[in-house]
Amino acid sequence: MRPIDSIITGSKRLSSRSEGRLLCIPVLIALHLGQLGAAQPNFAPGFGQQLIAADLGQPVGIAFAPDGRIFVADQAGAVRVIQFGEMLAQPFIDLGDEVNGQWDRGLLGIALDPDFMTNRYVYLLYVVDPKFGEPDENPQVGTFARLARYTGTIKSDGNVADPNSRLVLIGEQPGDGFPVCDRSHAIGSVRIAADGTLFVSAGDGAHFETTDDGGLDPECFGDGMFGEDEDIGAFRSQYLGSLAGKVLRIDAETGMGLPSNPHWTGNGQDKQSKIWVNGLRNPYRFAIKPDSGLPGTIFICDVGWNRYEETNVAHGGENFGWPCFEGKLPAPNYPDADPAHSGCDTIQTPANPGPLTEPVINWHHSNPNLSFPPGYVGRAATAGSFYTGPFYPPPFDNGFFVADFVSGSWLKVLQVDERDEFVALHDFASTITGVIDLGAHPLNDDLYYVSRFTSSIYRIRYVDGVLGDIDGDGVVGVVDLLILLGAWGACDACPADINGDFSVGVPDLLALLGNWG
Repeated sequence: MRPIDSIITGSKRLSSRSEGRLLCIPVLIALHLGQLGAAQPNFAPGFGQQLIAADLGQPVGIAFAPDGRIFVADQAGAVRVIQFGEMLAQPFIDLGDEVNGQWDRGLLGIALDPDFMTNRYVYLLYVVDPKFGEPDENPQVGTFARLARYTGTIKSDGNVADPNSRLVLIGEQPGDGFPVCDRSHAIGSVRIAADGTLFVSAGDGAHFETTDDGGLDPECFGDGMFGEDEDIGAFRSQYLGSLAGKVLRIDAETGMGLPSNPHWTGNGQDKQSKIWVNGLRNPYRFAIKPDSGLPGTIFICDVGWNRYEETNVAHGGENFGWPCFEGKLPAPNYPDADPAHSGCDTIQTPANPGPLTEPVINWHHSNPNLSFPPGYVGRAATAGSFYTGPFYPPPFDNGFFVADFVSGSWLKVLQVDERDEFVALHDFASTITGVIDLGAHPLNDDLYYVSRFTSSIYRIRYVDGVLGDIDGDGVVGVVDLLILLGAWGACDACPADINGDFSVGVPDLLALLGNWG
């Protein structure tokens, strides 16, 4: 068996249009923390990482095509494509003139349609610059966020967007979009539900440096912006007439809400009809649990305020309590605030009926004894994904991998039971800095993560197993050999690429034959 160092190798030096563009403060700087130095992660025994791409500028999100291509969202507004380990010269699209990428704003969410190989659809979630063109406007100027779909051209095999294919699903006009009234808590992720609908997350769009119950951002309301009814600060999370502080579920073709949503009004254009869950502060990243029915159970990483980070489990209709609750406890200040409406006293009333639901885990910013389960701290819950492949051993198989972006700098694995209730939380990696997105590769099942601090993408591999066991049955044999020979040649991270050099060839064959039996 080869040592880890001979397997976890490889580096591609990539460039980006936005590489030289200064990001004054990292994503989630609302937490008032500086960047951590890049250190080598300490993984659970048997695991290592492979550098897939570096020098990516301001990467914040990834999405995979079924054939293994990686689409990389840059905070400044460009989407680049990595194929066979190389970044293509032409971006899929560059929305830099339209996107405001300051502070925690920017192009933050990306998803590829499950039928991408046929329809070439790419969904993009981004904050709109108040004034089109460079430079970006001040991030304290009120604006809105938009969800749009672009279609890749047939000629490029989907690698380059047709700009005339643009379809705006949410945010054609400012008042129809997501409120972004300050520097942070804007939008988060877009994911494809098991039934083909779209889940979309958005923060409360409020201030982080003070208790915000409205009145701090007059330019965000009226005169073609949002209605005065949404001028309630963080309490937008509790208001069913706002898209802020929610996860939505919408039709992928029309952007409308669905009759099966918990707050359906009879009109799919109503904001209330689009809401799946509410009471979230900054649900930056979430993942859909595999094989959890239709439309699917979602695990939400919600970034906290002064004390707690949390992971929430949503089946539809839940209210997770923000800003009245942070973690499992009442939040500071907000329970005594006096917004114009939708205050804490409206929770579980006819106007705000979602059942108040506690997080499945929550961790304190500084005191590990106050976390659940106890023993760890962190300051920004920013990435999560499920692993369901055959190669990661217990207790990491079929678990939800959750990361903390800043002071925690860790990656842990959450296990739940058949009712999605807490079973255990396992350590997986420490000193793993700047994890801002995480996803499972469709060909090799391994988890890939984006590090905002190193501007890189990494693949997490289990290398202590039997090399050459391509089908994951614990034995290297004829089936594995046939898979390898069938994949011979250029290969975008397919399982037969044993040495991770983006091709299947003689070195992979020798590794397989050397472990036969």
